[in-house]
Amino acid sequence: MKFLAVTPLANKFMDRLPVRLTCFGLLAISLFLFPSCGDDSSPVDIGDSVFIPPDTPEEFIERLVSAYNRRDLDSYAALLHEDFVFEGFDPDSPKAPMNWNRNRELAIARNMFEGSETLDGRTVQSINLDLNVKFLEEIESDDPDETWYSVLLAVDLKVFALNQGEDGFTNYIVFSDAEFILRQNSEGNVSAGRQIDHGSIDGKRNDSGATEEFTWTAVKSVFRWSKADVNAYFGTFASSYSQRDSVSYSSLLADSYTFELLDEDPDDTEPPQFWDLAEELVITGRMFSGWENPAGATVQTIRLTIDPRSIDLLSDPDEAGPGEITLRVLARINMDVSVIDQGGNGFTRYIVFSDQDWTLHAAPGGDLAATNQTDREPIAKSTMPGATEESSWGAVKGLFR
Repeated sequence: MKFLAVTPLANKFMDRLPVRLTCFGLLAISLFLFPSCGDDSSPVDIGDSVFIPPDTPEEFIERLVSAYNRRDLDSYAALLHEDFVFEGFDPDSPKAPMNWNRNRELAIARNMFEGSETLDGRTVQSINLDLNVKFLEEIESDDPDETWYSVLLAVDLKVFALNQGEDGFTNYIVFSDAEFILRQNSEGNVSAGRQIDHGSIDGKRNDSGATEEFTWTAVKSVFRWSKADVNAYFGTFASSYSQRDSVSYSSLLADSYTFELLDEDPDDTEPPQFWDLAEELVITGRMFSGWENPAGATVQTIRLTIDPRSIDLLSDPDEAGPGEITLRVLARINMDVSVIDQGGNGFTRYIVFSDQDWTLHAAPGGDLAATNQTDREPIAKSTMPGATEESSWGAVKGLFR
C-alpha cells in the first residue's frame, strides 16, 4: 500500500483571476499552471470553456473546491466519474446509508448552483466550501487500468439560502468528514468514483445564523427536489406518452401505482373504481403498440401536454427520511388521441382537456414516481374538428382495457 504526503489545500490563485478572461486566456493559464496536463490529459469541452482534467488527487480537491464555490455546474460534472455514487449518512440509520447516482447528484448540484427554488421555497444565495486533507492513500483498484486513491477530508461548508417562509433565511453549516474514492485512468485523469459522507464531527458550530449541525447529506437533501424537477418529470411523462414509449412510461410509475377512474355519479356512496400498475401497463401497451380492440379501433397518434398548476408537500420533512418526499400535484392536461375505427366510423379524434391529480413519491436515493393518478371531469366540450364530445382520460383508456 502506497502512502502519500499531503498538505492543506487552498484555492488562492483561482480566486484572484480577473473576471473577464477569454476562453483562450483560461486555457493558457491552465497550461502554465499544470504543464503535465498538456501531454497526458485530454481537454473536456464544457460549453464555452475547456476543462483540463486534474492529474493528481490534490489537484482534484482544488478543482472541487473551486467548482463548488463558483457554483460551476459544468466543471463539477467533469470531476465526477460516469459511475459516480454518493453514499449518504443518515444519523438515525448509520448502517443503512442512502445512495444516489451521478445523474441525481448533478440534479442536486444544479438546484444549488443555479438557485432553483425548492418545493418549500428555498433558494441558495451563496456557497463557501473549504476542504483539508486528513489522510490520503493509494488503495486496491477494481479496474486493472486505473489507480485508485482514498482521501479523507475535513469539510467546512456554509450554504446560505433564502426561504419563502416566515424564517427568512437559513445558513446551513456543515463541519464533518467526507471520504472520496478517486479513480485515475490510463491517461492520468483523476475523477471521483464515490463520495462517502461520514457525518458530523463532534461538537456543534455556533456560527451566527446557523441552524443546528448538518451533515453534507442533509444539506444536499434540502435541495434535492425543486419545482424544476417536477416540471421535468411531467415533461418526460408527456414525451413518453406522445412517443408511445412503454419502457420510459413504465419507469415513471411506482410499483404501488393506481389509476382512479372518474366518478360519474357524485352522489354514489360506493368507493371509486381504479386499476393497478399491471393493468395500466397492459392498457397503455395496447394504445402505444397500435393494438386493435374488439371494435376494430387502433391508436394512430397521441399528443399530450401537461402543465403543473400546484404542488403540495404531503410528507413531513421531520418524519420522512433524508431525501424522501411525497407530493400532490394538480396539473392541466391537453391530449389528442387519433384513432382509426375499422368498424365503419373511419377516424375519430378523442380530445381530453381536464385537470388531473397526481401523487408522486421518491424514496431516499430514488427518483420521482407516480403512486396515484386521479381522473377528473373534462373542463369543457371540445369544438375541434373531428373530435368526439368531451372525453375523460379514463374513458379513452377504457377503449383499450
